[in-house]
Amino acid sequence: MEKKGFIYIGLTYVLWGFLPLYWKMIVGLKPMMIFSYRIVMSLVLVMAILFYRKQVREFFGLLKDFNTMKRLVTSSLLISINWYLFIYAVTTGNILQSSMGYYMTPLVMILIGIFILREKMARYEKMAVIFAAIGIGIMIFKYGEIPYIALGLALSFAFYGLVKKTSKVNYMLSLGWETGIVLPIVLFIIFKGEVAGDGLLAMKSQSQVLLIAFSGVMTAVPLMLYGKGAPMLSMTSLGFMQFIAPTIQFFLAITVGGETLGVNDLISFGGIWIGLVVFSVGKMINIRKVKY
Repeated sequence: MEKKGFIYIGLTYVLWGFLPLYWKMIVGLKPMMIFSYRIVMSLVLVMAILFYRKQVREFFGLLKDFNTMKRLVTSSLLISINWYLFIYAVTTGNILQSSMGYYMTPLVMILIGIFILREKMARYEKMAVIFAAIGIGIMIFKYGEIPYIALGLALSFAFYGLVKKTSKVNYMLSLGWETGIVLPIVLFIIFKGEVAGDGLLAMKSQSQVLLIAFSGVMTAVPLMLYGKGAPMLSMTSLGFMQFIAPTIQFFLAITVGGETLGVNDLISFGGIWIGLVVFSVGKMINIRKVKY
């Protein structure tokens, strides 16, 4: 079970790591409009899958369960905040804060695991957290001010992970409600934007329209994998797997974005990578002990 969880979550974070390239290709739309179209396209895709699977009745049947719907409203708001902040960061040149936010997320998730879920950490996990915390601390100190976007990204996704970890709702049904709950709000935003000439109807590029159309696939597929894999892993494991996405973004920034790497950057990322290696090796040894 845990091995499958690592595969699902690993694929999720690899896809999320390359996602900034996709959003950077969309030009001519404000971040809020991109976010709104993303919600709509994701919901259309999920509902099509639910219809194909004949789960539509089960989907609407969740409305009868108040506690489940309360949890779904919470996860919907958290992931919506995270999506908007991420798109805003990428499209407004704040990729540094985006990367920082997703590097901070694992520590928040691990703290949630310790203090809320009462998860106990192995010695190698404690060592990994110390190395990662040092690296992230240097990163924040170097930034020189409170990174509000990064904090928003970290807190929103970490608590979203907590909700998904403790959720008993099928991942596809959950994703449908997470996008459907905010649908009235985003439809109003789209209507207002189209009237003002800031929407898809004003765009002349077919490639841009296609990018928006496929944004649902780019959004839903990783979340489906995440929703399936999250219940199989501890918050600590989920947290450290999170380092995969910002590390990919880091290498993209150097190779594609042409950003330079300073001494402080090397020390900061070095601490995080050492923590990730310690965690990965320790986890593999632990899994082998359980297996044999």
